[in-house]
Amino acid sequence: MDNLDEQISRLDEQFNHLGLATNVSFVLSSLYLFPSPENKREYGVSIAVPRAVSLAVSAINLYTADQIEEAQAVYSQAIEAYPEEPFFYACRSLLNTALGDDEGAFYDYQVAKKLDFNYYSFMEWIEQREFEKEHLANSEHLSDLNALVHKEPANVSHLVNRALEKVYAFAYWGALDDYTLAISLNPTLAELYVYRAALQTRLLRYDDALFDYNKSIELDSTHFNAYIYRAKLYAAIREYDLALQDLYRAENLQSNEIPVFEERATIYQKIGNLAMAEQDFDRWISIAKEDFYPYTLRAELLEKMENWDGALADYDMAIHLNPYYSDLYQYRAQIKEKLGDKTGAQLDFQKFEELEQEG
Repeated sequence: MDNLDEQISRLDEQFNHLGLATNVSFVLSSLYLFPSPENKREYGVSIAVPRAVSLAVSAINLYTADQIEEAQAVYSQAIEAYPEEPFFYACRSLLNTALGDDEGAFYDYQVAKKLDFNYYSFMEWIEQREFEKEHLANSEHLSDLNALVHKEPANVSHLVNRALEKVYAFAYWGALDDYTLAISLNPTLAELYVYRAALQTRLLRYDDALFDYNKSIELDSTHFNAYIYRAKLYAAIREYDLALQDLYRAENLQSNEIPVFEERATIYQKIGNLAMAEQDFDRWISIAKEDFYPYTLRAELLEKMENWDGALADYDMAIHLNPYYSDLYQYRAQIKEKLGDKTGAQLDFQKFEELEQEG
């Protein structure tokens, strides 16, 4: 029986100072109790654990015993108790697939992705990894990279390039091995920890990812991307204060970078500070005037603020910059309806349908 006590104690020891040892999203992903063939074994815990962890253990133990429908029922129970936790939707999606319920699987996948977009990468990997050997065989550059690594085994750049190629082929575990080997060769290079952490994030190994982000910042406190990616991880588990702190640190390092404003505006929206979100969208647009996307996002924000004229102006600009994106006409039509422009709304709905048919 695999005992989770040691792993839970490690999480508590390493991350309690950040309050993450009680963060359900962080703990569930870090314990990695997903119902997959490699996790088929009996788990047990002897210490008091949160109910969410207890439910996850019960479900995977049922899965291990091939009691799939019973495990699915536990995940459904967990979803009722923790409707904001993407972990349980992802697990139920996997079991729905195993039971042939593609519609249920897709629904749960969509909810998990909406709650935490990293689950998109994880579920994509789950789907593609059965084709890993085929992906690797079709890689044009992998044999050349293997030869370079064989010729110069201490060359870190070769290992990093091979790891990236493996990521493209969904060979995530092999890529992790290459990053780990590269780190063993050059343990003071902060960038290597960021690379490995980004992949750990895709795999939802949030504790390992956070360890690597922290290590990279310890080695180089001016590493802009380490703060950005760590902020994204914090935001994924709804630790918004920690995420904002990192984004402000990143802004102090590089004051005019789009990722800061994009991530921070999203967080401010989620916590209900719409005025601050608008400020960050304004700054993003001031940098990327020719990009339709931030205009679309700011328009959505202005809708929430019931600033219909401002939203209309932003959709006008977004359509000017990207006139072939059909959804924009639908969004603008809805605003025109609110403003009483029925004719304009009808024309936009017609344009939306035309573009949809062409697509």
